[in-house]
Amino acid sequence: MKSKQETVTVRRLFAGVVFLCFLGMASGNLMAAELLGVRVYGKVVNSAGYVIIADATVSLVSSNRVYVTTSDAEGDYEFTDVEVGFYQISATKEGFLPQTAELDVDGSKPEFLKNFFLELERSGDLNNDKIISAEDLMVFLKHWYAESPQASYNYLADFNYDRIIDESDLLILLARWHQQTGGN
Repeated sequence: MKSKQETVTVRRLFAGVVFLCFLGMASGNLMAAELLGVRVYGKVVNSAGYVIIADATVSLVSSNRVYVTTSDAEGDYEFTDVEVGFYQISATKEGFLPQTAELDVDGSKPEFLKNFFLELERSGDLNNDKIISAEDLMVFLKHWYAESPQASYNYLADFNYDRIIDESDLLILLARWHQQTGGN
């Protein structure tokens, strides 16, 4: 028969073992979370936020790591198992202005959401022949003084994003045409 003191000692010993096991499991879970890394995800859409941009290249770059993926048909992208660090994250797609942001993956959260809202690159090539010419000027003039949301409004000709195609946009188009020709 065990004495009362032996029973208390065994109980304390058992409680100590349980506590150490609990600490070991908790620290093991923390270590596992650090090893698994962080999830970085989001969506790539146009600057108005309602047109999905599929096949955009999304890059996550630090001083010693590079992650690259593309957005899917729904505009979604995802990086898993991202290591802790400071990153530049960017989204690019032909015909759109690139967007870059800084992201500090410090391990304090299991995931980071970063959405991209890309603006169309309004180069002045309104007829898509890869050059700015008199033909683009003719396309531009078809939309002269159109305002959003009128049917004759062409957002590609609204170079200053003010929702009306006017003299300001014409000056931008002419400057880009002049720049393309090298000032001739």
